[in-house]
Amino acid sequence: PCVMNKSFPSAAWVRSRLSALNMRQIAALAELSEVPAPTIYKIRLGATENPGIETCRKIIQAMPLLRSAGRRSSAQRAG
Repeated sequence: PCVMNKSFPSAAWVRSRLSALNMRQIAALAELSEVPAPTIYKIRLGATENPGIETCRKIIQAMPLLRSAGRRSSAQRAG
């Protein structure tokens, strides 16, 4: 039988994480997650009330990559 993971974050949780991002970060997240930037932006604004599980999964998995990519680019600018 198929067992659903009940610990999967809600759309509201994903939206709250996206609300902290600026447009440059959204563009980077789109590239990393392979989710179109307009889709991410609509989720962030709440225009997409119920984003798909696969879309949320891609965004969530790319979030740590976004943070590490940001640290690398900051270090490159400082160096």
